[in-house]
Amino acid sequence: MNHLSGDEYKMTAINCIYNLCSVMATVFMNVYLYIYTGSLVMMALYTAIRIAMFPPFFVLAGKIAQRYRFSHTLSIGLFFLAVQLATVLFLNDRFGSSPWLVYIVALIYGIGEGFFWCSVTSLNQLVSKPATRTAFLSLMGIFNNITSIIGPLLAVFIIRFSGSDT
Repeated sequence: MNHLSGDEYKMTAINCIYNLCSVMATVFMNVYLYIYTGSLVMMALYTAIRIAMFPPFFVLAGKIAQRYRFSHTLSIGLFFLAVQLATVLFLNDRFGSSPWLVYIVALIYGIGEGFFWCSVTSLNQLVSKPATRTAFLSLMGIFNNITSIIGPLLAVFIIRFSGSDT
């Protein structure tokens, strides 16, 4: 049996950490939106817009990566994700009076996710060796699924014991 390389272990760790943070951020964002809008419909529309933006920007990132490098699209994706979080912090309680701002935040997040995941998916193929690719992708899938279970539980634990309503 072939052993995974250091780069494959690093990529697995990066994917797991990002996935854990993403899942927790999604829970925090849904709680945050519900506090300020009081609407389950708004939360559902936020998620729908975010997910709808993913495929076209995934494809766009692939086109850009063909011309430049995957590190460029990875940077663009992380930039949009950071802008989304900064926008949420900046808008703070304006979501209650201007619910349409939720759609802008969802749009920015979807763009960031499309660029990020295009880069990461491609880098997974570039980092892994043909002899270890199956083991690498299996290990990454297992750990990503574990973080998808732990993330919401950890987020709820943090929310529950944060001592704040918002």
